[in-house]
Amino acid sequence: MSNHEDEERLRNMSEEERLRMENEIEKLKRSAFDNAIFHLDEDLPPDAESEWLEYLAHFEKNWEDIKRISIEEKLGCPQFPPVEELSASEIAENLDKVQRKMADAGIFLTVICEVPKAEIYRFITEELFQYEVEDVDIEGLQTHFIYEEFYPNDELDIKQALTDFIHEMLDKEFHSFLNTHVAKICRSPNGEALSGEEATEKAIAFTQLYDWFEVKAIEKFHINVNDTETEAKVSFYCRYRAVTNQAEVLFEGEATAKMVVGDLGYWNIAELRMPGFCF
Repeated sequence: MSNHEDEERLRNMSEEERLRMENEIEKLKRSAFDNAIFHLDEDLPPDAESEWLEYLAHFEKNWEDIKRISIEEKLGCPQFPPVEELSASEIAENLDKVQRKMADAGIFLTVICEVPKAEIYRFITEELFQYEVEDVDIEGLQTHFIYEEFYPNDELDIKQALTDFIHEMLDKEFHSFLNTHVAKICRSPNGEALSGEEATEKAIAFTQLYDWFEVKAIEKFHINVNDTETEAKVSFYCRYRAVTNQAEVLFEGEATAKMVVGDLGYWNIAELRMPGFCF
């Protein structure tokens, strides 16, 4: 298309078409220079999209200059009694107060496992209050914390690692994630040493025998972590269906695993025996 034709096309564009084109150009720029990835609603009006892109550019430009303050300061330095001075009922009452005050400021704490209220209250008032966040007030902006990210729960992490691995192994779209759950050195049932890559290859080879799988249950975990919290023996119940055009097989029964803590501090699978498959 010639320059004259380009100019003619631009002149004939509606305001909405022109704005949408400018938005697309802006997104291309940001993708190229800031590695930004955009997932915007296709039905979003171009003027609203333009406003959002302008706000994002302004926000990033000024982000480096925003100072950080403690959560305690962000909440206005509220005074809460030390946990050791409170009764059980007073702890529950004060915990409710501090969580409501945090929520009003868009700050939330999620606790995945069962943790005593006294510990949650202690953690918030003694530790989380000292954590620094950006000193900004933007309507709708929320900051979320998870207690277990500060105090990891070994049993929860082990269950999650094994569950994720089995689901990802039995869904071929997620095979690229398998190696994140496998130890560097694994061991087969006959005691043979395998690299993590070899163990992952065995898992993928098993899934090639069937067209698709359906996980029915991964439950009833029994976990024994050693004294140094670096190794664990696990037993659990596993039930899943494997299907081909010619047949359907139901695998179920007890599974066992050995878990080790990897270089990055996460629990990895070093041995795995489950109905139908093992390293």
